[in-house]
Amino acid sequence: LQYYIKTENKIQFNDNIKSCFFMSILFIASLTIFPIEFSTKGLFEINLIPFKTILILLSSGSIIDILANIFGNTILFTPLGFFSYFIYKGNKYKALKLCLLGTIFAETIQLILPARLTDIDDVILNFLGGYIGVILAIKFTKYINSKQKSS
Repeated sequence: LQYYIKTENKIQFNDNIKSCFFMSILFIASLTIFPIEFSTKGLFEINLIPFKTILILLSSGSIIDILANIFGNTILFTPLGFFSYFIYKGNKYKALKLCLLGTIFAETIQLILPARLTDIDDVILNFLGGYIGVILAIKFTKYINSKQKSS
């Protein structure tokens, strides 16, 4: 079973997907690399303990912190997962690999930026967002193809 969208104007569709894919990469870069904050913290901070930050946020009870960090990190990579599925012509494994490498790259870059936290929880949440994006792309493709068959 093929998971790509059959369309009459394939060139236009591919161009739109490529544009959206590029915009999702710019969006990720703008939120992970460029918002440099100046503070008196050390040069870098790192958390390599899985779920440590997530559990701290959940126990703090601050809905704003939970939404900003947990849902923000998840949603951040959802468009990348969605559009990379189409860039890789329905290959979900390549799309997920790109999402994983993308989040590892973003977190690694944050190691050298001042006042940024490199956190394994961000990698987990970003990858989850990419995975959700791939699942949404698969569902979207099935829906569009079923509508085209019925018309």
